[in-house]
Amino acid sequence: MNKIEFPRTSYDGTSLTKKDLEDWYLNEVKDTIKNKLNNKKNCFPNGNERSALDFMIKNIEDILNASPSELEKYTRNSDLSPNGLYRIRNVNNRWEMTDFGNNILDAFNYDNYRKTILKKLAKKLNVKTCPYCNMHYTLFAEGNNKKRLAKFQFDHFFDKSDYPFLSMSLYNLIPSCAVCNQGKSTGKVSLKFHPYDSAICDQFHFEVKNPQSLFSGAKLGKDQIDIKLIKDTCTQQELDVFDNTFNIKTLYSRHGDIAQEVFDKAYEEPYYLNPCNFNFLQGKSSEYLQRLWMGTYTEKSEIEKRPMTKYIQDLWKQASGNKK
Repeated sequence: MNKIEFPRTSYDGTSLTKKDLEDWYLNEVKDTIKNKLNNKKNCFPNGNERSALDFMIKNIEDILNASPSELEKYTRNSDLSPNGLYRIRNVNNRWEMTDFGNNILDAFNYDNYRKTILKKLAKKLNVKTCPYCNMHYTLFAEGNNKKRLAKFQFDHFFDKSDYPFLSMSLYNLIPSCAVCNQGKSTGKVSLKFHPYDSAICDQFHFEVKNPQSLFSGAKLGKDQIDIKLIKDTCTQQELDVFDNTFNIKTLYSRHGDIAQEVFDKAYEEPYYLNPCNFNFLQGKSSEYLQRLWMGTYTEKSEIEKRPMTKYIQDLWKQASGNKK
């Protein structure tokens, strides 16, 4: 749930700036995509299709490296997205791609690139947990035989069925867990929840609905707990759409056991932050002791390093404020 910031450290330990990434990406895909778009001209010599093709070819570099806000502008661009250009409703009232839409998907070639170039992209980004939910790992890993292992998918923030010309735009590709990618599907959320645009962890925080019950020692039963999402910098409507899209509250409500542990540990925090009680950890900082005791990272900037860190950090603050 951290913003994907630059510079960042890639899987192999190299430092990567935003310009490094953008230059590498264009070098990998721009010319091939541009050539394939040019080859489509013969199929669409005039009309809205040809106008859109000409626009894509002329602006291909900007389309591929467009910022999140620029991507949103492209979705409203009349040269690119007149109604019915890419998708139409069939006789069964279901959406299906037009011939032109399928040709644009073919030109941008996402299905092929996700097996090659996008694995390299994941390696460079090295995003360890899902930016949407912070509940699952999105690890890139490479085995001893150089076989690439992946625990992530790429979500199109702006759906590729509606906007096939954005299917390979760098900042439209969000490394995410399968649960969030499949749950979001064609759903649309505010740019405030775009991991390249802002830190999702700043938009809201978790709270237990009835915190005193966790201090009473009562058994929760089936690990179910009432969790609230409290808006911070977003609007309530934006938060509701985000929650309904990714089912954040429902998923985290299944982790009452973790909430109970957080409250139990927070209650005894002064003891565990006293280095005198842990001679075998002599020389360790109080920050390290707190991380050891919390069971995860303590700084907001480190949320992406381990699943459920935001949940634990938020509940720790709540528990600390509810001590008797």
